[in-house]
Amino acid sequence: MHSYIGVMPEHVYRKENFATTTRVVGNEQPAIDAVRFRVIPNNAVAWRALQRGDVDVTRVDNDTWFRVTSDPAVQRRFVFHSVWPLGYNCIVWNLSDPLLADIRVRRGLAGA
Repeated sequence: MHSYIGVMPEHVYRKENFATTTRVVGNEQPAIDAVRFRVIPNNAVAWRALQRGDVDVTRVDNDTWFRVTSDPAVQRRFVFHSVWPLGYNCIVWNLSDPLLADIRVRRGLAGA
């Protein structure tokens, strides 16, 4: 069994082992006035925004990860976590298209 822990304050996290608990936590009102999400589609731009302090959290691509995580100056400023994103991928076929109505074609495309 795998448990995934989201972002939570340390004073909450230290209270118990969240890998084994079934208790619901987090009824406290957060001391946050607002949360603003910025979409930065370019990884290099997102990394520079983090370095400038324009954003507090960002995802970095593999190239950036391997290039910067061993830099002592970067290690002093940032904490890196390797995570598996929670999501899924799917292919939706338009079965009214005569080409895609053929199961053999869909199987071939799915396996490509």
